[in-house]
Parts: sequence; structure tokens; C-alpha cells
Amino acid sequence: MSVSWWHEEVRTGRAPAPAVRQPRCTRWRLPDVVAFWQAFASKGEADAQGAEQVTAKAKKASAAARAKRAAGASAAAQ
Repeated sequence: MSVSWWHEEVRTGRAPAPAVRQPRCTRWRLPDVVAFWQAFASKGEADAQGAEQVTAKAKKASAAARAKRAAGASAAAQ
């Protein structure tokens, strides 16, 4: 996470807006930031479960493709 990423999240409304915004002095309320990161982490856990499902499906498709190529190669060799 970078400073530019954080400011983009704030600009789009996904992260909390700053409580004090002065030139070169921006501050957020701690409870707002903690709530944001807790929601962000729980979303990451849900994404991880979805990623595991996609990975399993991709591995299954790769195995099927390898078997199909192997069958095609053995048929061509005959």
C-alpha cells in the first residue's frame, strides 16, 4: 500500500475522509481508519476463499488440457 493508493481510496470514497485537512497536515480519526482496515482484511479473506476456488478450477482445466495433448501426441505417433 502506498500513499498514492491511500489517497485514491479516500478520493473514491472507499476509505474514510480526513477529519482535518490543511496544507501539508491531513489527519484521520483512528476509529474510522481501524474500521476501514478491518473491513479491508475481512474482504481479503473472502477474496482468498474465492481465489482458492478459481485456482482449483484452473488446475483441473490444466490437467485436462495436458491429458488431451498427451492423447493427441500419442495418436499422432501411431
